Amino acid sequence: MRKEDIAIIGIAVKLADIEELSEYWECLADKKHCNKELSNQRISDINKYMKYINKDPIHTFPKAAYLDRIDTFDYDYFNIPYHKAISIEPANRLFMETACQCLEEAGYTKELMKNIKTGVFTGYGREPGYYEMFKVRHPDVRISYFAESFIASYMMHFYNLRGPILTINSSCSSSLAALHYACHSIRTNECKMALAAGVQIHYLPNDKQEIELLIENGQCKPFDQFAKGMGFGEGVCVILLKRLEDAIKDQDHIYAVVKGSAVGSNGSAIGLYAPNPGAQIETILSAWNDAAINPRTITYIETHGSGTQLGDTIEFEAINKAFRNSTKDNLFCAIGSVKSNLGHTGYCAGLASLIKAVLQLNKKQIAGTVHFRKPNQNLNLKDSAIYINKELSYWERYGNEKRRCGISSFGVSGTNCHVVLEEYDNVKINNHLSKGISFKSKRCWPEFLDYNGR
Repeated sequence: MRKEDIAIIGIAVKLADIEELSEYWECLADKKHCNKELSNQRISDINKYMKYINKDPIHTFPKAAYLDRIDTFDYDYFNIPYHKAISIEPANRLFMETACQCLEEAGYTKELMKNIKTGVFTGYGREPGYYEMFKVRHPDVRISYFAESFIASYMMHFYNLRGPILTINSSCSSSLAALHYACHSIRTNECKMALAAGVQIHYLPNDKQEIELLIENGQCKPFDQFAKGMGFGEGVCVILLKRLEDAIKDQDHIYAVVKGSAVGSNGSAIGLYAPNPGAQIETILSAWNDAAINPRTITYIETHGSGTQLGDTIEFEAINKAFRNSTKDNLFCAIGSVKSNLGHTGYCAGLASLIKAVLQLNKKQIAGTVHFRKPNQNLNLKDSAIYINKELSYWERYGNEKRRCGISSFGVSGTNCHVVLEEYDNVKINNHLSKGISFKSKRCWPEFLDYNGR
């Protein structure tokens, strides 16, 4: 154990139909694809708004890994009156409930949190839609209430948190960057614990620019010959972090250990939005160096894996070249991508990938890659250190070493992140674990019923 090691002691998720870690593992183990139609409730809410502003209703929405409800909130639990709660963006409200679930299930009640200096690092960027809806009914509302910097402010106020409260937006890599800086804050004693999170909600999921990025049926096929692009998903992921030596002393349940991480950027790539293989290699090697481990002991990498022919090829070669700095061994490291299950969950994507890796460490199994049939012809699989994991399989260790894995998340903005995790075998059971909270969420949404009485 190193002083720099950080323990993951709490996890909570809302992804598609998934609200429990057991449901997430079932999705992974069974190779489920979570795409579905937008719920009737959400379509109804959108079209009531469209009618209210004298626009035609929207009949076609892309399939995606949607959340069923984004219109409910247990404002009573947070002691927020309805008239105030409805002005809080749904992404913020979902984050509040998920973050509370993460803390409570780890055994950290509001009372216990009073004396623990805790930071919050959230990967998030405000999506258009809800502010526009709300402003129609409440024209005097201040846009500052909807600023992305407010995403963790209500959590700060509710729990009286005194550590750093930061919102990080590096597009696709936001939440993994949030984890990196949360770990840094703990290591430099800015806080004793930290929440790292990612939030992605699509309020009007028929935006022309979004649709142009999507593929038919939203089926993301990472590393496959027939990969044509990405589908998208929604969700909230939250993890609770603490220095490993403190977590052991406090008898916390430890899901996994963050050994190291790195954040870098593409620099002067061939284009502003183009991936840079050299920059990816540099970030991966920096994370491995930060973790102070032998790279040969890494036997799984959860890739960015967005399902584009060019992006997948560049990432595959970057990982392989990174390994070739330290080993000539072939086909020892499996790779996969949760985007084949959930689509691209945007600001939330990095932590969705990391939590998948944590579950695999806990189960000592590696999930298969959905939609993978035939490898991309540009991938050199024969002489590679890595291979694409097709089906659920036992996770072999390297000798007597603990299982270790890497997680990559590359932002279209040019920010690259990589994290190294290590398994942890809990000897003692946390004596203050909780079953969490049963929220009594109620509808909390602008109503557009009086179309003629504006």
